[in-house]
Amino acid sequence: MAELINKLNIKYSNIIDECVCYTTSDEATPKTISEGSYWEIKNNNTICYLGLWPVNENQDSGFHSKLKIKKNGIEYYVEKKVLNEFTVTIEQSEHQTIKVICNGYTYTETFKALAGSQFTVVVEPEVGYTAGKPNYLSGYVTNDITIFASYASLEAYYITLIPGNNQTLKVTLNGDDKLSFTSSFVAAYGDTYAVEIIPDEGYEAGEIVGDIPLSGKFNGTTRLKATEVNAKYFIVNIDQSLNQIIKVICNGEEYTSTFTAPYGSTYTVTVTPNTGYNAGTLNHTSGTITGNITISATAATLKKYTITVTQPANGKITVNGSVGTSFTYNAGTSVKVQATANSGYKVTALNVNKTTKILSANIKKQEVS
Repeated sequence: MAELINKLNIKYSNIIDECVCYTTSDEATPKTISEGSYWEIKNNNTICYLGLWPVNENQDSGFHSKLKIKKNGIEYYVEKKVLNEFTVTIEQSEHQTIKVICNGYTYTETFKALAGSQFTVVVEPEVGYTAGKPNYLSGYVTNDITIFASYASLEAYYITLIPGNNQTLKVTLNGDDKLSFTSSFVAAYGDTYAVEIIPDEGYEAGEIVGDIPLSGKFNGTTRLKATEVNAKYFIVNIDQSLNQIIKVICNGEEYTSTFTAPYGSTYTVTVTPNTGYNAGTLNHTSGTITGNITISATAATLKKYTITVTQPANGKITVNGSVGTSFTYNAGTSVKVQATANSGYKVTALNVNKTTKILSANIKKQEVS
């Protein structure tokens, strides 16, 4: 069958339709209906008949056009006979729209179509939804049909959480603490969210990378990434006191006055007394920085020294004018030691043992000449 170049216009009820004419395999012997002849034609994609009916037949039905064809001495009129109409029912459902394209028109509600009309179906979802599947994608109208689709479903989005080190990203959905996530999860379109950045102890919270608010609604796959955090810095106060020096070693540096250090830093402390003093007791000797801290020591104390005296026979040793066997003095105290002999004796030597700090004297009888 081949399409003819010439088109046939048929007027019916003052409406002119353009018909596309085709050849058929039995052109020479057209089919016969009620003493007339017809050929199948296509009118606006609808299969119709091109019929030839004798003038002398009773054709008062109003199907006559002004076109006459004379064949074998007999005049014929041309008549368009349309095939049956069928109802195409469209059953819409929530969150999507079913559209049926038929004969160049788009329908979203029930309509009628001529038999043989070709149609296609599309389902357009609302934003945030995935369209359901229609029971027809395309076809031809050959009887009454109903077109519908399965229910539209909410779109699901993968939410990726990248908190970085030393902090946690917490996302709460729809204001429900039971729907809180600290790792990647799946959310539905329209879910409201709130993001909380929780730093580890001793760290400052980072910020969300990019132009993403800390609260809102999800409308697509989202990547929540936080900037790297910085450790908090804390004050290490060194409270020095007289006659001793406190030194703090922290992160490889030595400090004798107040400084700051990041959370988690380790430190050691020493205290060195001045000459003649005993160092005080430190309140901290080592540790880890987790907050502000003051390092101090009790007051330095003067060293004390004991002088032991071995008193001689036949004489005496005085220390700062006092006679005794043991004397204790603070470091730096001036001490005067004197040995004297009894009558008839003389002091020959005053001995000081630097190691034992023992004083002694040699006294012998004085010879008479």
